[in-house]
Amino acid sequence: TKPDLIIMGTQGRRPSNELIGSVTAEVIDTTSSPVFAIPSLSKTNSIKRIGFLTNFDQKDLIAIDKTIALFTSEKPELYFIHASDKTDAWSEVMLSGIKAYFSNHYPELNANYSLIASDDSAELIETFLQENEIDLLAFNTRKRRLFSRLFNPGLAYKMILHSNTMLFVTHV
Repeated sequence: TKPDLIIMGTQGRRPSNELIGSVTAEVIDTTSSPVFAIPSLSKTNSIKRIGFLTNFDQKDLIAIDKTIALFTSEKPELYFIHASDKTDAWSEVMLSGIKAYFSNHYPELNANYSLIASDDSAELIETFLQENEIDLLAFNTRKRRLFSRLFNPGLAYKMILHSNTMLFVTHV
């Protein structure tokens, strides 16, 4: 049977830029269950601010619902984050639409939205997380094949290597 949730510890940010393997990233890339990854150097005891990376995919709404359902007891502040090389008015409209949807469906949550000027920089995302004191970064991903994982590491792998922020990764 498929587990409802996989909880794993990670080494988090490493002092060097060594590209060494990460069991947690491998599990995230190969499972269809949600994964909650907690870095060993995480300083958070409670989750007050959740950042959710969105690509404006319909499946993101389901993934965000799963995230909120798991962490509702804390009544966290939610940050919708879209990272893209292109900044255009459409991104602003989509983020506003997501914020409006969740303020209607979850009026008790405080929702914010932000654009980050790069879609492939774990360092820029980590800087945003630190500046906004985000306790948990959530996002949706798809299972990836071995060839793809070897030659094009996914965001989960990059964030595990560059961040001490907890991750919640869904597979919708």
